[in-house]
Amino acid sequence: MTADFSHSLLRRQLRKHLPGGEISSQSQPLLAAVNQAYHDADTDRLMLERSLELASQELLQRNSELRQLLDANPDLCLRLDHQGRILDWYGQAGSRDFWTQLAMQQSFTAGLPVDTAQKLLLVQAQVLAGQHPEHTDIEVQLSEGPARLELRFVPLFGNQCLVMIRNTTERHRWEGQLAQRNRQLLSFHMMAEVIMTSGSLAEGYERIARELWDLTGFEDIAIESYDAERACMIVQASTQHGRQLPFEVPLDQTLSGLVARSGQVLIERDALSRPEYAHPLLRSLQIQTFVCIPLKSEQRVIGALCLGSAQIREVDEAFVQWMTSLARYLALLTQRKQVEIELLQSKREAEAANQAKNRFLATMSHELRTPLNAVLGFARVLLKDASARGKREQSFLERIYSNGRHLLELINEVLDISRIETGQQELNIVSLELPALLLEVIGECEHLFQRQRLLWCLDIPGELRPIQSDAVRMRQILTNLLNNAIKFTPEGGAVKFRVLAQAGQVRAIEVIDSGIGIAPELQEQIFEAFFQVESAYDRRFEGTGLGLAIVRSLAHALGCRIEVESQPGQGSLFRVCLST
Repeated sequence: MTADFSHSLLRRQLRKHLPGGEISSQSQPLLAAVNQAYHDADTDRLMLERSLELASQELLQRNSELRQLLDANPDLCLRLDHQGRILDWYGQAGSRDFWTQLAMQQSFTAGLPVDTAQKLLLVQAQVLAGQHPEHTDIEVQLSEGPARLELRFVPLFGNQCLVMIRNTTERHRWEGQLAQRNRQLLSFHMMAEVIMTSGSLAEGYERIARELWDLTGFEDIAIESYDAERACMIVQASTQHGRQLPFEVPLDQTLSGLVARSGQVLIERDALSRPEYAHPLLRSLQIQTFVCIPLKSEQRVIGALCLGSAQIREVDEAFVQWMTSLARYLALLTQRKQVEIELLQSKREAEAANQAKNRFLATMSHELRTPLNAVLGFARVLLKDASARGKREQSFLERIYSNGRHLLELINEVLDISRIETGQQELNIVSLELPALLLEVIGECEHLFQRQRLLWCLDIPGELRPIQSDAVRMRQILTNLLNNAIKFTPEGGAVKFRVLAQAGQVRAIEVIDSGIGIAPELQEQIFEAFFQVESAYDRRFEGTGLGLAIVRSLAHALGCRIEVESQPGQGSLFRVCLST
């Protein structure tokens, strides 16, 4: 029996081994299975080939994309073998001269200094061995100048590695400029803080010199003042001459003298060769590089900031600008500190003079009161026997007694203000019945009401709780306010005491009059010692001008507040607001 098998491979095998084409019936099922197996194998092979083709296309696409990414990378990427030989390179940086030359070398360390090359090969070996570090920095010479490179190593398969090289020169330059700017800002802040917190200019200069020594690296930092009349520079602070400070240097024996006279910045890289640099203390430092910046105040040179080094140092424009700004700031702070010191000295002198005045007033008041009390005492004795004397003598005695009392009141006011200003007032806080105190104050002034034909009124709400205060000082406050109201109220007017309370708690005491009133612009000045409202117009009213000053000082001591409401010609209201 001849069977038809579709697979070509099987047919070839049958023709080769069965030339007659006869196949037994027993073999046909087996050969049919083989035929089917051949067909299945072909199908699987075709599917595998298609899969491999697709995978190859995807791999090529990914490789292309990866290559594009690497070529777009601004860094240079080198694929290296374990000996550092370059197998391939990527990146736009390869178009630059240095990178192109590097990529064309057999080894990525070719052309580098021996120590740098050994350093890079060691890092590569450590990375391939799974050790750290994975990156390092080197400095090289490019066609455009010195450059700083950052190299990062990534291990690959087959004992290979990828090294990514980035030019960080620009970044380091900006970082350096930022660090320099931060140092400059720090120096300005330091200088202001030092000057403002120092007790004297000499102390401030010394601290600034030490700080600049740390910031600049110059061995000698000196701050000098300029004395044009004596033709010398005075070294106020120096990091090298601490024990000799301050000392004078003639203008013709120091380079800072040239700066003081010219007002210009001086940079000298061989100071010892200059004949002007002649002072023994200065030459002993063996200064080579010398930088001197004038200190100017309102276009006038007041000193110099000097920096010296025994080494020859490069001084760039940025450094000079920094020091010039510092010098300008130092001159301004110096001027402000001098004004502050002068003001402080003036304040101390004024306080000393004021204390001397208070002591004098207190002494004189005491010395005046002693004989005056004797005069008043004898006048009072003589007035008791007035019936034995004529009307003229009695009038003289009454005038002596009245004027003596008035003079005693003035002396007591002067003595009170002296005690207040010198802090000699002592308080004794007790419970006070305010209505009784007000009646006592009015009673003491009864003769004044009668003499000027004034009406008085007492407005007190019922059921008041006692107040906590000093009886003597509160009485003095109310008496002074009442006397002030009586003095400035014309004949036939009225004066009123009014108490403001809330739920039995006294809040304020008011003294209201129908007098001449006070202009709004004068209502703050009336509480100043010796100020009198009518002094701008005439002197109709007697007094020292201390009454209201004493009132406000005593009120503050008791924790009270004084308020005033008034208009010219409409009377006045003085309010004593008690502390709650």
